[in-house]
Amino acid sequence: MILVSGKEDHPSALVDCAAATENMLLAAKSLGVASCWIGFAGLLFSSPEGEAYRKLLQIPEGYRPL
Repeated sequence: MILVSGKEDHPSALVDCAAATENMLLAAKSLGVASCWIGFAGLLFSSPEGEAYRKLLQIPEGYRPL
């Protein structure tokens, strides 16, 4: 699993992370590796348990999983 995160204060973080994710999906496909984009991170990290998961996964302060 790859969790893509962007700087919270960067104006194009969402678009940049989406493009990076798409590039990873295309690279996986070219290698014959099945993959899929799952948008669950937004729900998980905005939930009451989100901060605990952020700490568990050691996501740096100032970054948001997208």
